[in-house]
Amino acid sequence: MTEEWQPESPHLVIGLFLDRLTDADALERTCAALRGLGAEPAGGAWLGPAEPEPFEYVSELPLMSSTWPTAEPSLRPYRIGMVTSDLGRLAVTFDRGDPAGGHPVTVLLHAGLYDIPPLAWDDDDRAEDPRFRSRVAVLFQGLCEQLDPAYGVVGWDLLPTVVPSVLAGGEESFPEDFYVSRRLGSLPGEVAKLFPRPLTFDGPTGLFVSHWLRPEEPVSPSRQAVDAASAAVGRVLIEAGWRERR
Repeated sequence: MTEEWQPESPHLVIGLFLDRLTDADALERTCAALRGLGAEPAGGAWLGPAEPEPFEYVSELPLMSSTWPTAEPSLRPYRIGMVTSDLGRLAVTFDRGDPAGGHPVTVLLHAGLYDIPPLAWDDDDRAEDPRFRSRVAVLFQGLCEQLDPAYGVVGWDLLPTVVPSVLAGGEESFPEDFYVSRRLGSLPGEVAKLFPRPLTFDGPTGLFVSHWLRPEEPVSPSRQAVDAASAAVGRVLIEAGWRERR
């Protein structure tokens, strides 16, 4: 499905694990948060069954493209188009589900000048780079502060937003830019100790770790530190009794 209301690929992805909300509520609340940050509905959505069978990926469901908002009670949205003045079109949807139930919400946006290799940039591209990263950082921070997910990430569309059970097992980990909620107790403080202070930022609801978004020049992450932080977040959520919220 390719519609005008969706962002062009390749995508930059903001992933949010909204552990306190059902999937349907998580999608709705994310769109509401985006509106609070200045976005508007783009007029289109993918709709599917109101009460789906368990699924891992949205692509497994029978979906139809529709105008949005819609008043069809037998259907619910699984991808909604939004648009912003500074980052263009966005798509709000679900990422790969957790075996324990529930799906991260992802906000897809065009990768901007990163749709070509940085080695091919001209002077204008290099000047635009920090401005583009700053706009994405503002959006990510705004969503995390409004919604306070257990964790959030910024990555690329070939890398899914990793769910707690996978994090805890050490099979996959966060990308280089992520958020950890203060609701996870002492964990944000412990995570902060793994990284140089200039790469961390204490927000009102949790800790941001940034290797790409905030530095003047992107910094190569310590994968060992990112892996350790990721596994710790997954373990805390599993130990806290993470359970189905589909």
